[in-house]
Amino acid sequence: MFNSKPVAAASLSQVHKGRLRSSDEKVAIKIQRPGIEQNILSDLDILESISVFLDHQFEELRCYELPEIAETVRKTLLLELDFTRELNNMNIAHSYIENGDVYVPKVYKDLSSKKLLVMEYFDGLIFKEITAFPSIEKKSCKEWSIYSYEADTRRWIFSC
Repeated sequence: MFNSKPVAAASLSQVHKGRLRSSDEKVAIKIQRPGIEQNILSDLDILESISVFLDHQFEELRCYELPEIAETVRKTLLLELDFTRELNNMNIAHSYIENGDVYVPKVYKDLSSKKLLVMEYFDGLIFKEITAFPSIEKKSCKEWSIYSYEADTRRWIFSC
């Protein structure tokens, strides 16, 4: 069960708050935007065509190796579309954490897929909200736990 109104949205996905039927535990459900993979593939094809054109037409641009850059962008973006990689990275991070300084939410592998990631939900603050705190509170931020870094929104989420 999940709320149809997202609690966070970004270019590749949106996150909804939900509850597990089995335990009623609150979860965050990251869902890939419908059609985003095809849109990205189309955009990447255009980027590749432009980079090859520029490389062939302008000798002074060849030193930048634009087609290779376009290929690197393609590989990176296609990896970002696979949420099982994020799940695996979260599990790896979990295995390295030995103290309470950093918190990585529990992930639910059996409920997740390439386009869906189900993880433990908890409330936090986005980083830009911390900058509004008085300086005395800013000093205590080092004691906060980092919830996660969402690559597609470029934001850290903190929780006390």
